[in-house]
Amino acid sequence: MVAVRYFCTMKQVVILILIGILSSIYGCTNGDKTVGDPVDYLAPDASSFLKIANPIQLKTDLKANSLLNTTIHPILNYISTSEILSAWPSQHPFYFSQTGKGETASFVFTKALDSLSFALDAIPNIVIEKSTIKELTIQKIVLNKDSLFTAKKDSVLILSTSRQGLASVLDKKEYSLNTALKKLLRVPQEGDLISYGTTSLYPEGLVQPDENYVSKSIQVLPDGIQISGVLKSKDSSLLDAFKGQIPQESKIASMLPKDFMFARGITFSDPALLITTLKKQKQDSSATVVHPLLETVTEIAEVSFLNGNTLVMSSIDTSQSLASIEFDVKTLEIFRDVTIYESNLYTVITPSFQPFLSEKPYKFLFLLDGFVVSTDNLELAKNMISAFQNKNVLAQTAYYKLTNTQLLSNASYYVLGQKDEVVKMTNAVLNNDAPIKTISKYPLAVLQYSYDTSFAHLNFVAKEISRTQQTAGTVTQKFTTTLSNPLIGSPQFFTNHRTKGKDVVAQDITNTLYLFSTSGKKLWTKKLDGPILGEVQEIDILRNGKKQLVFTTKNTFYALDRNGKAVGHFPLEFKDPIKQPLAVFDYDNTRKYRFVITQGASLLMYDSKGKRVKGFNFKKTKTPLVFPPKHIRIGAKDYIVLAEENGKATFLSRTGKERISVGDTFKFGATAIQKEGAGFVIISEDKKKHTISTKGKVTSQNLEVSDSYYFKTLGNTKVTLDDNLLRINGILVELPFGIYSEPQLINHNKSTYIAVTDLQEHQVYIYDKNSKLLAGFPVFGTSKAMLGSQGKKLLLVTTGSDKEVLCYQVN
Repeated sequence: MVAVRYFCTMKQVVILILIGILSSIYGCTNGDKTVGDPVDYLAPDASSFLKIANPIQLKTDLKANSLLNTTIHPILNYISTSEILSAWPSQHPFYFSQTGKGETASFVFTKALDSLSFALDAIPNIVIEKSTIKELTIQKIVLNKDSLFTAKKDSVLILSTSRQGLASVLDKKEYSLNTALKKLLRVPQEGDLISYGTTSLYPEGLVQPDENYVSKSIQVLPDGIQISGVLKSKDSSLLDAFKGQIPQESKIASMLPKDFMFARGITFSDPALLITTLKKQKQDSSATVVHPLLETVTEIAEVSFLNGNTLVMSSIDTSQSLASIEFDVKTLEIFRDVTIYESNLYTVITPSFQPFLSEKPYKFLFLLDGFVVSTDNLELAKNMISAFQNKNVLAQTAYYKLTNTQLLSNASYYVLGQKDEVVKMTNAVLNNDAPIKTISKYPLAVLQYSYDTSFAHLNFVAKEISRTQQTAGTVTQKFTTTLSNPLIGSPQFFTNHRTKGKDVVAQDITNTLYLFSTSGKKLWTKKLDGPILGEVQEIDILRNGKKQLVFTTKNTFYALDRNGKAVGHFPLEFKDPIKQPLAVFDYDNTRKYRFVITQGASLLMYDSKGKRVKGFNFKKTKTPLVFPPKHIRIGAKDYIVLAEENGKATFLSRTGKERISVGDTFKFGATAIQKEGAGFVIISEDKKKHTISTKGKVTSQNLEVSDSYYFKTLGNTKVTLDDNLLRINGILVELPFGIYSEPQLINHNKSTYIAVTDLQEHQVYIYDKNSKLLAGFPVFGTSKAMLGSQGKKLLLVTTGSDKEVLCYQVN
């Protein structure tokens, strides 16, 4: 990595030019007794100054950096094309100055003479011509289309791309650079690429240009840039307002939704002192009034989104913050367990910290886990609450975690930008002659200023990360939609055969069925005659790749196509009530479906045309079923499994003949009969595990588990949940204490995933078959979570409020 020093005149804002320039030119010794400073031999009318430790290494670093390129500044372009400089070693750094622009631009380089021997005439095709200026010998070096004019004076090697430029330096009697800037130049600064000059605070308009002298060390890295340095104000500037303040740790990344555009914030240890100082700078002699809320916060940031703006405050204690504003707020509504208030507090907060904050109408306020947040619209307040609860915030992203390793731990003033704002910030920091227009691989830029006694530390970071890495390991809220009426049961996925994606099915208490796309668009609604029993099931009744939904209500068997229209001879209506959810069997995975309707103890089997299946001869059990019939295949045999209220477990063949005779009876609990290995498992109400072989042999064991116990299998994956103890294939996961829903399992992308919901804390967890919690979880959810597979993406649907459907995508 290389460091550059960039100097700018007093009339032009010096903004970080991140790239190094020349290496040493040629080494030689001379007999001059006077030892000069290379800085004193730069072009007197230069518009730009740079210091570079090693131009050859810088050229290499620039090629490896996708953010920077040689076109962003004439100096860098010159270094990349100069054949002479590319072959010139040096023990000392180069100082570079530029005069003119475009085709008229010329460059003057200086460096201290060193002991390196460099035989110019050994370079093939090189031409050297000698002449004099002011009795000093100068050399014109020509290599192909590249040329340089050089001279030695007072132990300084001076080089220029033009004879006139070299002559102007040799004619100069004294150095004309500003004394304060010259002092800054001579302060020792570590780094291969250092920049010196003047700068203003970002963003533009915050203060007047040329407000501060600055020394910046720039690192050109293969995956980005980092700039650190020191700012010293010329006169009283905004940074001087932080005198007497102790910079605090910024916590805003833990609250910022990932889709924010721009944020700027301040931290402080003494709000009254900061407000008083800002008032003095604005020549405001009115009395200082500090709202009690400000005594409970250490950070305030203003954040911009596409759909509004927000004010985020880091609180020492949110209960104290709430107590300080309880008479200034009015409860508006409760959203996802968070109270949203109406408030005009912004009218006394933002004016106190201008110009760091602007006057905007932040009328909606909420408090959440160490933050007091005000927004200018209600939708944004809800979006921020959702993002925080789902961990869909900046601090959870891979690119912030990467950037955070190079940030200052405490800062007085900071700026964060994403997407287009990264471009704006980078161009402003670099003062590019050829501005960067797009940098999609750089999702985030951070600029920090940390005040320290009479100066401020500066830090700027922009790191490269691929688009795939930017989204990997995150959870995205695909959509949320709120119905007019509360929901019944849990939403489910339904395959869209047109898009190969997933749609979402939900029903409300008016018995209206909805179908939504995963973008949240309502595709259709259909009024049913009652609540759906159990879950909606997905079939391909026409065996043509087009999917249908099948389910039962109390009196009707429905089969609907993806447009909500009835299929074939359906629906089928029944006079006697249906007692269990619809059972769907596809014995050989040939889509020759069998549908079983349960009316108490009676079983009715239908085919895909809605006709009774004549080959199924079983009529009824002795007592009503406690679960819907279930099809299980073990080896080459099919078993239709029935569980009766009297405790009898029945195992039938496809035709309805008893396949296994089991003499024992069981107290069936909440878990249906499951397949485990080459047998069947019953978890009885008295918490015993009964294993039944295909020969009818029963073995039992006491489980010594709680009343909240679930046992589920899918293929070779076995899952149990005992209160908060989740076991996946025997590996224990200890969940937080809570009340959990029945685990949901899905095979997806050659793995198995398990979802459980903490119904008390409204948190949804997803684990893989190796018991590893997926990145980004838990997320907010209030009901059992249903999983879906969409290509390589894993989807999850649950509920938010009693009327809200929530859909997530795991990246």
